[in-house]
Amino acid sequence: MRPVPGGGGPWRPEPGRPEDEERDERAPADGEDLGEARRALGRLGGELRETSRSLDGALDVAERGRDDRGDAAGDR
Repeated sequence: MRPVPGGGGPWRPEPGRPEDEERDERAPADGEDLGEARRALGRLGGELRETSRSLDGALDVAERGRDDRGDAAGDR
């Protein structure tokens, strides 16, 4: 196995290794409908947007809490 160029990503099997043969068996045939893959990517994109909004909201709450504590400590 070798890293994908750019680093930090998934690993690819080295050419000519048995992992390549396994991957080829699972690969879709030419001309196969890719609609399901597109729908799955659309769902994943929606989930990522939802997660991003949730994280943005959590960050806003954390920043407000920090500001509130900072103001209270400065008043004492």
